[in-house]
Amino acid sequence: MNKDVLLSEKPIIKIVISATRFANFGLLKEDWGEVYGLLQGKIEGENVIVTDAIPFTHTKKDESELFLKVGFGPEDYVAAAELSEKIAPEFFVGWYHSHPNIDLFLSDFDNETQLGYQNQNPDAIALVIDPFLIIKNLDLDINSLEFNNEKTFGFKIFRLEGPEINLESKFYEVKWQFQGDIGSTREKINSLIDKIPQFLPAQNLKARLEKFIELNNEKVKKQFYSLSDYINQIKKKDRKKRQEVFEKQYPDIKKFNDKLIEIIKTRIYFLDFVEYKEYNIRDEFIQRLNDLLSYVIEINNKLEKLKNEI
Repeated sequence: MNKDVLLSEKPIIKIVISATRFANFGLLKEDWGEVYGLLQGKIEGENVIVTDAIPFTHTKKDESELFLKVGFGPEDYVAAAELSEKIAPEFFVGWYHSHPNIDLFLSDFDNETQLGYQNQNPDAIALVIDPFLIIKNLDLDINSLEFNNEKTFGFKIFRLEGPEINLESKFYEVKWQFQGDIGSTREKINSLIDKIPQFLPAQNLKARLEKFIELNNEKVKKQFYSLSDYINQIKKKDRKKRQEVFEKQYPDIKKFNDKLIEIIKTRIYFLDFVEYKEYNIRDEFIQRLNDLLSYVIEINNKLEKLKNEI
């Protein structure tokens, strides 16, 4: 008898964000991608507990194919083996992939992938998500959410029928349980969905982060020192004029800096949802964004000091 499946907020949000990153209404339909990730977890008694989800790769539609098709390349297998050692004693209890704006099921190609997992672990699962089931239902009444309804989190879970499984085996839907507050998690997802194209773009992530840091570092510096230098050029005895200049520019500079601080924090947050092969980008830019954050806070402190001196 197959074990029950338990999921919590952390893996679900990672699955939703990674799937939405490559298929949303901010992208042309021909640019939608199908994602593939691994489900980390453990088995306790009669339960398969999914503790984390690791986005791994994605693909674009091949015009010769009716549906998107995603799988591991040679480098992905090497990376997965490396990660498998890092997460021990937990292990990969299954995998997930997306079907953007199509039905939730296992294709023949998906069956082949699931067969590989289930041959190693009879309790292995395949989670299939359609991010548009969430995107199209953002106005869903949180209080009326039905547990395990695909409109809530946009996915279903499957296994192949056994006990003797092969490429001809049929799949069946696996019921699962959510550990946590459904409404709270769905509200969090709703608050993140629209931000994904901006903060976790499907293309040119590194270049966009580079540009963001460069432009804002320069703007923060220029705004403050232009004001500071101008005030210092005004004779100290002309205190009234110094105050007028400062009071005219201070609100806009402070507002910009405060908003930038929140944007930087959001960018850092979204970097936790990149694919495994992008971890080097994540680590580099979390540090660089934190450096920018510290600089903006430092400029804000100088701004307040200047305010007190005038």
